[in-house]
Amino acid sequence: MRETVALAAARDDLSAVKRLLASGADPNAEEGVTALMNAAATGSIPIMNELLRAGARVNTTDDSGWTALMYAVQFSKHDDPAIVNLLLSAGANVNARATGGQFPAFAGLTGLDIASTRRLSAIEARLREAGARVGHALALQPRGRRIYVACMKCRYQDCVHVSPPNICPKCGGRWSVIADADAVDKYKRRNFEEKVRVATIASIFGMAVLIIFIALTVRGCSA
Repeated sequence: MRETVALAAARDDLSAVKRLLASGADPNAEEGVTALMNAAATGSIPIMNELLRAGARVNTTDDSGWTALMYAVQFSKHDDPAIVNLLLSAGANVNARATGGQFPAFAGLTGLDIASTRRLSAIEARLREAGARVGHALALQPRGRRIYVACMKCRYQDCVHVSPPNICPKCGGRWSVIADADAVDKYKRRNFEEKVRVATIASIFGMAVLIIFIALTVRGCSA
C-alpha cells in the first residue's frame, strides 16, 4: 500500500509524517478524510502541529461534513481541551455543522453537540466559551442515538452515541453503519421475551402432563 500523510497520521507515526511532508507530500490530500482529521482522531498534537505548519486547512470537511474539530471531540479519550484549543487557535469554525452524507439523520450536528452527548464537560465548556451553539436536537437527549459501526478494512467494530465520522481509529479505514443499536436492542428484548413466553408455556404444559400422569398412576394403584 502506498504510504500517505493521512495514513501515517492515522497510525500516529510522527517520523513518517515529517518525512512525507519534507518530500513534498500535500498535507491537504484527501482520502475520504485528511491527515489533520486523522491526527485529531488519534489525539496527536505533535502531528497536528506539523500538519498545520505545513499548511493543513483546519476547516476541510469529509463527505459527511465533519471537520477536524468534530473528529477531535468524537474520539477524545480524556476530556482534555488541548486539541480543541490548538484547532481553535488555527481558525477552526466552532459552529461548523455536519451535512449528513451517509448519516442524514445527523445533518446539523456540531462539535458542541458531540461534546454534550459524550459528557465531555471540559471540552464542552471550552467550545461554549469560544461561541459554540447547539446545532442538533441529539444534544438535548440523555445519551443520543446509538449506532453500530464496523471498519470496512480491519473489521473493527464499535457502538457510538453519535454519528461516527468516516474514519476507523484503528487503521484509518472507512466506517460502515451496521445497524441502529437501539433498534437492535429492541429486537433482542422482543426475541428474549418471546423465548421466555415459549419456555413458560412449555413448562406449564410439561407440569400438566406430569400431574395427569401422577393422577393416572395413583388411580391405577388404587384399583
